[in-house]
Amino acid sequence: MNILYAKTVLYLYAGTEKLVRQIDELVERKALASANDFSPAVNQCAAIAELTRCKAALLYLKEVCERILPRFSERELIYLDYKYFKKRDRSEYAGMDFCSRTYFRRQIRLAEKFAEALSNDGIDDRVFCEEYLSCRFIKRLYGRVREKEKEARKNKSAAEKAAARRLETVLPADKKSGGESVYKVFTAADAAAVKGEGDLESQKIG
Repeated sequence: MNILYAKTVLYLYAGTEKLVRQIDELVERKALASANDFSPAVNQCAAIAELTRCKAALLYLKEVCERILPRFSERELIYLDYKYFKKRDRSEYAGMDFCSRTYFRRQIRLAEKFAEALSNDGIDDRVFCEEYLSCRFIKRLYGRVREKEKEARKNKSAAEKAAARRLETVLPADKKSGGESVYKVFTAADAAAVKGEGDLESQKIG
């Protein structure tokens, strides 16, 4: 199961309000600047329409998340908040395990559970890629999540190899033969592409 899109949706959910507000501001700036924009009016309208469509997509994903998340237990929600949302008081993290291998396996299971719920709600990996990645900043965030996953796998592999080498140095000879973040979701270049005067706020990937 591809859970990258589910992780992307969780990160988007955490920043939906700020992103929507920034899209509104960008649309307003484009509208005010149109008097001095001598490009074809149809192009200006298309750019605003695309931003409006992406805003609607964000709001719909938020609505879906708000239907799904109540199905998770309080403990599961704390783990999701720690990784994706960062909205709870730090005191709520007391006594939780955020460091062991169990934590990382739990996060994988939670992402899989969320992806399954998204799919049951009509948003599987195919639908997400076809209908949401056309929004520039969603595609950019998806790419950042994918790169972070690649980096994590690379680091895990390197750590396992290092552990294996350390193990070889302490095993008796007769046993050796028998013997384991800030990313921009809408950059200045993107803003320039739609002739806006700024960029959408950064979204952290934990």
